[in-house]
Amino acid sequence: MTDQEETDPFTELDWATLEAWAGARTLSRGKEYQRSRRVRSLARSRDGTLIAWVDGSEPYATVVTFQGGLVSECTCPVGISCKHAVAVVLEYLSLCEKNNPVPSVTPDDPRIDLLGLRPEPVPAQDWPATAVP
Repeated sequence: MTDQEETDPFTELDWATLEAWAGARTLSRGKEYQRSRRVRSLARSRDGTLIAWVDGSEPYATVVTFQGGLVSECTCPVGISCKHAVAVVLEYLSLCEKNNPVPSVTPDDPRIDLLGLRPEPVPAQDWPATAVP
């Protein structure tokens, strides 16, 4: 078991939990969105938050986090616990199952502004070195 699996609450989710969160119909539609490869540019923040574009009637910015349970926000008309959020979770779980890496969210990610999220502070050791004259 990897460190990610030990500390990642998403990997502990089961179908019943997802259904309780989103509802059977939304879960089914989200599964179809994920299978249809509508989730794009999935990334993960340092605190484990997932963020992605999901293609619906237009591209929607979607974020899903785990705060004692699943919490999501999306730029779609539904806004929370939607099929787009379900698709993001299912895509993430699919990537984890295949041991495929998930890129980190960058501070300049446009979805951060669309969703009203604040970027995580960048630790000083991650700052680019500047030339000293």
